[in-house]
Amino acid sequence: MSLNGIRTLSIIWIVIGHAFGVLLFVPLVNITTMTDLPKTNWFQLISGAYFAVDVFFFLSAFLGFYLMTDKLIDSRKGVFAYIFLYVHRYIRILPAMMFMVGLTYFLLPYSGNGPFFFETTAVLKQTCGRYWWSNLLFINNLIPWQEDMGCMI
Repeated sequence: MSLNGIRTLSIIWIVIGHAFGVLLFVPLVNITTMTDLPKTNWFQLISGAYFAVDVFFFLSAFLGFYLMTDKLIDSRKGVFAYIFLYVHRYIRILPAMMFMVGLTYFLLPYSGNGPFFFETTAVLKQTCGRYWWSNLLFINNLIPWQEDMGCMI
């Protein structure tokens, strides 16, 4: 489908835009390269990557909705089809969320340095230890409603 191809090109465009955006914040050996780069015609692709985000989000939502309605029309099983869609989405997203919760809880405290980093990760590890289950049920915006949002800030 051509829409998937356009979506693929837009995500490549976003990755290239982020790669060049990182160059703005790192020390450079040859600063004249960065001052000459915006004058080229190809750099317009980098500055236009802002619009690729909108294209990517629109096409992702459109294709997701199209596939969801296609499954609902084909199944014609009433309420069971809706429940199956939610269960299928939950099972599909859960391994990635489990990986991120584990990464945040076990590896994040060892990935940085500085007084603010240690203070932040101590609070994060404490709230993640108490509310890890709310992240895995995808209700982390609701349950610790007076504190930080569990493992994912």
